[in-house]
Amino acid sequence: MASTRDPSTFHLFEEDEDEDETGGGKGKKNFRIDAHDEKWFEINREELRSSVFVHKNFRALWKPKTVSDISVESLIYVKLLEETPDVLLFGTGKTLRQVPEESLKWARKMGMAVEVMDTANCVATFNVLVEEGRNVACGILREKSEDDEDDGAS
Repeated sequence: MASTRDPSTFHLFEEDEDEDETGGGKGKKNFRIDAHDEKWFEINREELRSSVFVHKNFRALWKPKTVSDISVESLIYVKLLEETPDVLLFGTGKTLRQVPEESLKWARKMGMAVEVMDTANCVATFNVLVEEGRNVACGILREKSEDDEDDGAS
């Protein structure tokens, strides 16, 4: 299968299948972020062209487009999870940006450790913690390019 992606994009995993816990067959796997660039995220081989919220067992498009859009209301997915994550990561793009304090305080009040980092480090940290079996979630902003003004072409 030939890839249509630019080979310079960051891709973490080869095309592989996870085995179930008994080692005997293909089982339900945790979500992991397989690849990303500034316009898309690939999560378990599905390409998403939006900011994303990802938990080890859940993924969704996420409404915030800028760091200032990250509000307590935008963190509704945390409440929908069966179990509150132990760790909540925020990926803020190519550079580290400050997430609104109200959102950080709310997440900590819910019992989560919170880390804010650039997207590349957020993706790597999320995948490592999922591989370790940790209960982790992340909200990652899609970086919007200058020619991507209204996002209507995506």
